[in-house]
Formats: sequence, structure tokens, C-alpha cells
Amino acid sequence: ATYVSSTEIRCPTPALEPGSVSVEVSLNGQGFTTDEVPFLFDTPVALQSVSPLVGPATGGTELTVVGTDDMATFETPMCAFSVDGSTILVAGQSLNATALKCTTSHTP
Repeated sequence: ATYVSSTEIRCPTPALEPGSVSVEVSLNGQGFTTDEVPFLFDTPVALQSVSPLVGPATGGTELTVVGTDDMATFETPMCAFSVDGSTILVAGQSLNATALKCTTSHTP
């Protein structure tokens, strides 16, 4: 885990089969929390296309993202944009079983 602040740590996830697990943390590797906070390992989606391929840096471009798996079951569809080592997340909206739309935000 990586210490971020007094209220946040970042933990990489191990590779596991799709399904729900409980997340617990420890400050010393021995005494763990017992809150059983759920985390869902989901089936990865393979993207087929993104359209359009170009938009302004000011944001506001509505993207249609098409994948090979059933994206309609996603509880909270999101699009992630990697910019200069940072990740910008924006909410998505399911269009059908294999497509969703996201609107780009302003890039820093």
C-alpha cells in the first residue's frame, strides 16, 4: 500500500477471478480492520472502438465507446482518460449491451 494522507492509502489489487471480496487494511501487517468493505472484481472489457477520435482540449465531446462484452450490466460506467501521468475519470451512460457514452472534460 502507498500512504497518501491521514485518511487515504492506495492498495494495488491482486489478480483474482471476477466476484466480490471484502477489503480490510492494517497499519502493522497484523491487526486488520473488520469492516468487510465490499470490492467487486469485474470481467475486463475489451474495447472495439471509440468515436469520434478527436475533440477539443476544452472538453464537451460526446464519445461513443463500443466494447465486446456486456457493458449494460455495469453498475457505474466510467471512462478514464490518461493525461501526463494523471487519470481523469468521467461518468458514462449505457447506450445498449455493448456501448456507452462519455462526455470529455477539460484537460489540464
